[in-house]
Amino acid sequence: MTEFKINKYLTLKLEYGKTKIYVGGKLFRQCKFLLLDLPIDEITELDNIQSIDEASQKLAYDLERNSREYEIPPEVEFWGHCSNLQVWAENQYNSQLLHRNLAFPLLKSLEQEGDLIAKRVFKDEIAKRFDSGFLPVIRYLLNGKYLDIFNLEELKTLLFDDSDNFKPALSKLMQEKNWSEKWIYPILKRMIDEGNSTVKNKLQREIAQNYTSAKKEDLASLKLNSYLDFLPEETIQKLLFTSENKQSDLLKDLLTSRKDIAFPLLKKLTDVGNDLARDIIKEKIFNMIKKGEYVRHYIRDGLLGALNKDDLYSFFFNTDGNPKTFFQNYLEDEDLSLGIAFPCLRSLSELRIGSADDILKTELINRAKTNKNQVLTSLISEGYFGLFGQQEYVSLFGKSVNLKGEIIPVKNNKLIVKSKNLKHIKNIGRLLEYKNLKDLEISDNFKLEGLDILGTLTNIRRLNLSHNSIQNINGLKPLTRLEELYLQSNRINDIEGLEHFIYLKILNLSYNYIHNIHILEELDNLEYVSLQRNNISKIEGLKNCTKLKFLNLSFNEISHITGLDTLTEIEELDLSRNNIVEIQGLEKLVNLKKLDLRYNQISKIDGLESLKNLRELNLSNNNIKKIQGLEDLDNLQVLNLLGNNISKINNLKNTTNIRILNLANNEIEKIKDIKRNKSLLELYLGWNKLSELEGLDFLTNLQILDVSNNHINEINNIAELMNLKELWLMNNNISEIKSLDTLINLTKLNLNGNQIREIKGLQYLDNLQQLSIRNNPVVSSLSQNSEKLAIDANGVAKNPMNFVEFCKKLK
Repeated sequence: MTEFKINKYLTLKLEYGKTKIYVGGKLFRQCKFLLLDLPIDEITELDNIQSIDEASQKLAYDLERNSREYEIPPEVEFWGHCSNLQVWAENQYNSQLLHRNLAFPLLKSLEQEGDLIAKRVFKDEIAKRFDSGFLPVIRYLLNGKYLDIFNLEELKTLLFDDSDNFKPALSKLMQEKNWSEKWIYPILKRMIDEGNSTVKNKLQREIAQNYTSAKKEDLASLKLNSYLDFLPEETIQKLLFTSENKQSDLLKDLLTSRKDIAFPLLKKLTDVGNDLARDIIKEKIFNMIKKGEYVRHYIRDGLLGALNKDDLYSFFFNTDGNPKTFFQNYLEDEDLSLGIAFPCLRSLSELRIGSADDILKTELINRAKTNKNQVLTSLISEGYFGLFGQQEYVSLFGKSVNLKGEIIPVKNNKLIVKSKNLKHIKNIGRLLEYKNLKDLEISDNFKLEGLDILGTLTNIRRLNLSHNSIQNINGLKPLTRLEELYLQSNRINDIEGLEHFIYLKILNLSYNYIHNIHILEELDNLEYVSLQRNNISKIEGLKNCTKLKFLNLSFNEISHITGLDTLTEIEELDLSRNNIVEIQGLEKLVNLKKLDLRYNQISKIDGLESLKNLRELNLSNNNIKKIQGLEDLDNLQVLNLLGNNISKINNLKNTTNIRILNLANNEIEKIKDIKRNKSLLELYLGWNKLSELEGLDFLTNLQILDVSNNHINEINNIAELMNLKELWLMNNNISEIKSLDTLINLTKLNLNGNQIREIKGLQYLDNLQQLSIRNNPVVSSLSQNSEKLAIDANGVAKNPMNFVEFCKKLK
């Protein structure tokens, strides 16, 4: 082996006929080519070149392809490389003397290794080449994120001339929409975030110029990369409305398929007094809430703040200040409380609407007292209990709070520092004392940014850094023994560095700004991965994750299901709230038990035939018109098709194991073809077009039946449902209570919003505990066994003593 040492840090070796570069004793890369082919008659054309990069560009030269034309002995080529790098080093690592693909990565590696010359010239070389105006090098530097090391003032010098205009080369790049959006806008946004307000005006002008006639795809790209907020109001007005102030085709399309784009744009117009935009938001968001659609992410972004306070009050509250029926029902439902009720309450509280603040605190206290359900866990993690002071918090949970923000002593190799009352950690230096720490949690609204100090804790197995301000994870590289890593709710857009955690089993990166996940292919021990609420548009990097059991990619920008073929062990897959139009690429996931595809743009159920072990399927809020493609799913137990365009119940004859079927909010007019589904325990048919109850006789195991918000005139054909525990009949046209005598196990009966004048036919319902009859013209007495009654807006409320007499068990 031949070796040539250029300096203390840089060495070249000839190994098996190949020249290889070593930095600090570690292999950097193998050299691929040596020479430029300079024809004699073209040498004069190179008199004015400033770098090797320009020379290769001038001659339209493809280095790697043409290198095969040379037949140079390996030893001669080796000494040629040595000569080139020797000259490069002797000239203070002048990047003009090497091709950019080698010069900058090698200089960066030397700088990281501790080479003092490299440290001194690294920034200067980048600045010099960026300032040269040579576009291929500028593109390379931007693409490689080499400008990330520059501070605000340095960036200003790099990007702008003395008149505060973009330098010529950069102006040229700004005209290329894809390039500017991917590489230049992020730098400008960083400058804005760090306090340069003049750059904000420049970025707004550039975006306005590039997107004056934007299409949905263009706006989706801006949304994906977090630049939608920089669209000026004038541009938004022209995009969303015609000259006659009517909705443009673009706005109509966005309101149908991309509300996450439409709402922020409309809200921005309301901020400058556009009443038409406010009316559109009001109509759409109120309809979504009434239909039970999850609006948490819209509300969290402050959408209710765009509406008039009077409109908000009249929508959510009765004149007496209590929540309206639908809103109270949402609070009592585990899913809807998190998806709708609590986000709305928090927003209403912040806007000081009615008694929202008191109601919110009361509901939170009630949840805290139960201290056992998933709703409470979510409420805590999402910061709802930040409403309470320290003493209230301690009284609720019995936990002390370290108000000094310092690391406290560790017991059992486990440390948890987590509180909504702390705003930042002042001192984490004491962490260095705990070399054997294996479980560390520093989460929840801390201003933790740098992670380098954690690199000394190499024995950590479980690390929770969720809800902080982390932007990159390079500081965690030394923690190679990690098995669980929680980084949700940070500001991460690049997951470079994850490839070192080869023992990782659990990874949570949800609620970040990640675009690309190809690095995950190095982590073949992963079993649980959550990537919800990022900016991912393509599923990639998972082919080696063959042990994966759980994968969450919800709330992203995925339009095609690809790259999952090798995940044959996966049991739960969540692809909800994306842009998927076709179910494909799932054929080999034969062990899948739970599949969530809600809130996409799917129009047909297919591609599921091989999923024999599927137990739960959620296709709610898509564009499905027909039930099909489920015939082979013998083990299916939960099927959710809420919020589609289905007009007929059919093709469910073979799915005889279904326990829960949700067909609410469709176009169904008749209940039929489900007589063979005798295993049904819960059936939801609210918000359809049913005029009568039929076809239910054989569903004798049914425990919950919801046919609310239909056109039903009469209660009949349910006498055989003797196992029924809950019956929801609100908002129909029912005038008489009958045919309930046999429902002896009924515990909840909701008849709100009908035409009932007399309460009778309940005398045999000894187990009835909750009876709701709001908004009926009732004038008579009630069941004496009821434990909970909802009786507002009824004539019977005029005789309160009757309630006491007949409701002796009322709690």
